[in-house]
Amino acid sequence: MSTGETAPSARALIVRDLKKHYGSRRVLHGASFALAAGRIVALLGANGSGKSTLLHALTGVVAPSSGEVIIMGEDHRTPQAKELMGFAPDALPLPANLTGHEYLELVKALQPRHDAALAAKLARLLDVPIESRRLVCEYSHGMKKKLQVVAALAHRPRLLILDEPYSGLDPLSSSALRALVRTFAAQGGSALVATHDLSAAEEHCDCVLILNEGSIIASGTPSELREEHGSRSLEEAFFHLLGGESPAQQLTSALEQITLTTR
Repeated sequence: MSTGETAPSARALIVRDLKKHYGSRRVLHGASFALAAGRIVALLGANGSGKSTLLHALTGVVAPSSGEVIIMGEDHRTPQAKELMGFAPDALPLPANLTGHEYLELVKALQPRHDAALAAKLARLLDVPIESRRLVCEYSHGMKKKLQVVAALAHRPRLLILDEPYSGLDPLSSSALRALVRTFAAQGGSALVATHDLSAAEEHCDCVLILNEGSIIASGTPSELREEHGSRSLEEAFFHLLGGESPAQQLTSALEQITLTTR
């Protein structure tokens, strides 16, 4: 499944038959897809569908059981590929005893292409107080998320992978982060964004991948998926693909039989 009709040379990411299992438990069942350069692609799926495992396999956090991941023509395990990729995970424990600046210095030691001046500029734009003596453990949830995005972008990657980047952000921070991702894509970068926010995916992403029980079951633009399934919204198409009505629709009739408040 390809998110954009492009020649292989113009693809930022190619994934072929990616599988991951832990003992007898299979988490990924041969996922295959490609990301075109300059696109923002949403990765959608219910809890337990394998989204985080897929992202961890793409980025080398966990080793795939089998399959192939190519980043800008390079095997994802090579140092060259790691320099071409930036990753902001959903739940990475940050060093509690470091300031924001010290954390970015640690990232710099691990990433040779890290640009400290760019990191400082991005931190200012996203309102992350890295110049203060404030420890990372004192940051709000949103500040920690934004700090991870700064770290992921500071070496100017070609591929940006974000796991639930907007979760828990206030509207201003969420809007600023979306603008940053749009600018990254407009400059030729490719972004793969795992999210539960179907409305935001429909509005802000060029293409969508839908993962269910470890397999990519659909891909395309939001409008293509709506039209293919006769749906009024991406959310409606998503639940149709997963085999039924949305939980809200399923619950409505049942809730009508329950008294929730006094008159």
